[in-house]
Amino acid sequence: MNKEAQASLLVACTGLALLFWRPEPGLALLGLAAGLTLRGWMERRFWKTPIAPAPPPMAVEQQALAAPNSSGGTPTATAYNPLPYLEALLEATETLGQTLMPRAILEAACASAPAVAGAQAAAIFTPGPEETWTAFALHPAQMLEVEAPLKPLSTRQAAPEPGLLVVTDAQTDLRALPVRPALAERNLQALVEVPLVASDRQTVLAVLVVYFSHSMPWPAPHLQLIQRFAQQVCRAYQNAELVINMEYALNQRVIQLSLLAETGREMTSIQDLRVLCDLVLDRAIQGTSTQAGLLFLARSLEQLGCPSLVAVQGYQASTPISPSDPDELPALFGDLCRELYGFGKPIVINASRFAQHEAFPRLREKAQAQLAVPMFYNNQVVGALLLEHDATAEFSQKDIVFVTQLLVQASIAMNNIDLVSNLADQRDRLQVILDTLNEGIILLHGATQRIILANPRLNHLLDLHLAQIIGPALEELLEHPQLQFAARLGFSTEAFRAFAQHLQQGEWAALPQRHEYHLDQPTRRFLQRRAAPVHDHQQRIVGALLVFSDVTEEQELKRTQEELTSMIVHDLRSPLTAVTASLRFLQDIADPTDSFGKTVIQAAEVSGRAARKLLNLVSSLLDIYKLEAGIISLESEPTALHALVEATCAELAPLATEMDVTLQNEVTVSLPLLEIDADKIERVLYNLIDNAVKFTPAEERIRITATPMPNNLVQVGIIDQGPGIPNSYKEVLFDRFVQVGKQQARRRGTGLGLTFCKLAVEAHGGHIWIEDNPAGGSVFYFTLPIANLPPAAAAPG
Repeated sequence: MNKEAQASLLVACTGLALLFWRPEPGLALLGLAAGLTLRGWMERRFWKTPIAPAPPPMAVEQQALAAPNSSGGTPTATAYNPLPYLEALLEATETLGQTLMPRAILEAACASAPAVAGAQAAAIFTPGPEETWTAFALHPAQMLEVEAPLKPLSTRQAAPEPGLLVVTDAQTDLRALPVRPALAERNLQALVEVPLVASDRQTVLAVLVVYFSHSMPWPAPHLQLIQRFAQQVCRAYQNAELVINMEYALNQRVIQLSLLAETGREMTSIQDLRVLCDLVLDRAIQGTSTQAGLLFLARSLEQLGCPSLVAVQGYQASTPISPSDPDELPALFGDLCRELYGFGKPIVINASRFAQHEAFPRLREKAQAQLAVPMFYNNQVVGALLLEHDATAEFSQKDIVFVTQLLVQASIAMNNIDLVSNLADQRDRLQVILDTLNEGIILLHGATQRIILANPRLNHLLDLHLAQIIGPALEELLEHPQLQFAARLGFSTEAFRAFAQHLQQGEWAALPQRHEYHLDQPTRRFLQRRAAPVHDHQQRIVGALLVFSDVTEEQELKRTQEELTSMIVHDLRSPLTAVTASLRFLQDIADPTDSFGKTVIQAAEVSGRAARKLLNLVSSLLDIYKLEAGIISLESEPTALHALVEATCAELAPLATEMDVTLQNEVTVSLPLLEIDADKIERVLYNLIDNAVKFTPAEERIRITATPMPNNLVQVGIIDQGPGIPNSYKEVLFDRFVQVGKQQARRRGTGLGLTFCKLAVEAHGGHIWIEDNPAGGSVFYFTLPIANLPPAAAAPG
């Protein structure tokens, strides 16, 4: 054998070895397919007669798998052929990668398991209370949903034994005794059971069981394939849970910070104690996603035994606390109050501790966790906020911090209410209120054109000292060279001067309700400015109140979330590109005239299409982020649209053929060249045509047209004959993750393709919209600019 043959044999053996040595099922299968393909090429290249493949490593009695014959009768023994199961595993891999919902992943795994294992049925069981199991998914339902219930033979939900539980004959294997009647009723005789174990190797997420209608031995490679499939399901399930948990945690923190900022601003104008308490309780329930809660106050030590209930939400009339009787709490809450007032710290009670804490009565039957946080006033506990959650998990530390901060704001607002209610020494008390706020306050008097009131918070937020700004005329402040007064308030000098002149005339110049800007000195800080007119007793405008809030943390959190998304998306592109290149290599080396080669080519085409689709999704996510942030630059050049459409149709031709849909390029070659980024517009065309293929019925066609328009534009149209788009969706369909409800597509999308199309077209100075097709279906129109070329070079070719 020459050196070339020896090298090829080494590559083939390496590919086969990957199946057993690497835990990644996708890489192992690619290695096996590459090895088998190279081996077939060597046989034809270096030997005159083909050499039969070696049988799988198994005992003599395992040399055959039972498989139904063509007539549907008794199964016959055939040589073990892994290709059908490898193809089924590839399809299952593609299916699992199309969703990030844990429930949908388990359902898809159950539906794919029979084909992967060569079984007649499959079931997935999930853990229930007290070491019980629940049938989460059954496939096919008509075979498994009968009177005798199925259950897994495994009973442990933690620290599972490694490997599979294999029952070759349920009638003789004593381990199958608990499910023998259920199997017999369904005409099933054998099963393979595999636990879906979490990455900590201690927790069983679910149990996958595949059932066979005949007793049979399984070869070792086949059992390893089933185990690889289970591992892949575990990874997909845990990845989905991780994404959901991360997104929930980020969103929850953003919600809590936003609620704190919004509540702090609203509290500044509240003068009624009950209104304040209702607001605090409502924000606490929103920020912790709880179902019910109450807030009670005891403004003196004598009232500790029976505090006053001032706010309640989420309880029905049948509970001990009802909105119809809110005057005072029952006496049983006295112990709770004393415990909170005595320790002065938040207390969390979960379901297992309810019986140990009689001071914490369960007000809702469904309540599984409680959080009680004391409320301070003048360094003394004067009340508490109690929340009840129906979930079994305890309240998180972030929930406790959020409620505590909320009550701190409430105590400040209570102090403000008390101070404002006392008319004596009103000016001094008002200044105390302003000093305790997190917001900066400026009160501008219109007639005198002077600042008459401000709080020290301005020194921290705007680097403005009270002694500098209170007293001098506005014009003097605006002309001060080092002060930069207008810029620090978020105005230009001329705009602020015009605003002050309107106030002097008793008029209110319309300002945005909220205006955000940033300052770079002394530190970079993001600020939000709100303005409100100040009226006298005759409702005349006499001044303006400017309120400044620090929103730096919110902006940084948003930026961090966007950067994290961008980083994850960016890091996905390299492995996807490598997978696509490997699949193309398989297609190149496979022999299309050989049956095995055809199978490899077909599998590579399916996987390649899925990889390219995922790569397109990743690129769209990254470009959406860049386009929204305004940091992407277009590489525009004169481009012929006809060739671009032709390439896109060729890319989608296999999918269109599979869906029995005709793609018709009606863009003329004589169309003027367009000044566009060819890569971006090609992806726009790909997304729109692919979207049309999803909804177009079989034996119909999709037309791509282009028409020159005024203003040096070309109008491109993607015309389908699908079910059409309701008018209510035509505007919002281009938003992220929006899809038309109740429309059954032959393939599901992510809801990001149209968002990318809108941003990419608008980045070119164009516009995209949807119209109805008079012949039935929809038309997606968008406009692109024509290249500004000399007349001799304007036409393509």
